[in-house]
Amino acid sequence: MRVVFFRFVFHRGGWHSIINDTTSDWPSRFEYLGYLKSIDHYVLWQQHPEGNSIRLVNGRNGKANSVDDMPIVSPDRQRFLTASLDLESGFNPNRLVVWRLRSDTIVQEATFGADDWGADSVAWITTTAFRFSRVGQSQDGSLQLISRDTVRFSQGTWGLHR
Repeated sequence: MRVVFFRFVFHRGGWHSIINDTTSDWPSRFEYLGYLKSIDHYVLWQQHPEGNSIRLVNGRNGKANSVDDMPIVSPDRQRFLTASLDLESGFNPNRLVVWRLRSDTIVQEATFGADDWGADSVAWITTTAFRFSRVGQSQDGSLQLISRDTVRFSQGTWGLHR
């Protein structure tokens, strides 16, 4: 069964519908989380049979992008981070992604991550640097701090510094 979940009306005219699809091979169900004014995007939770993601819908043109988790917007609003952490079940990736807002699109600039660690407590320090806690899963299933790392943008690339 396909049911229109939400209809967006855009600043520049036009509209876009998001459909809860329960009949396809990989069905998705959506929940509206709100509007993120700082990057002019509507935010929806997208639930899959196993795992989840965030659907960002551009408030100007309706272009939709799926990202791993909630955006953490930079102080200058030119970039955002997503930090996905799922060491236990493995339904979602363990990665930290830097995204850049360009005109009316979202461009992935850098990705950090591995199967045996994930990023937690992610925060921007400046418009070109952020820090996070690298965590792993201990034998009892709890998260264990591995290190506190910083990522900086320098000479056109993002680099990890321990």
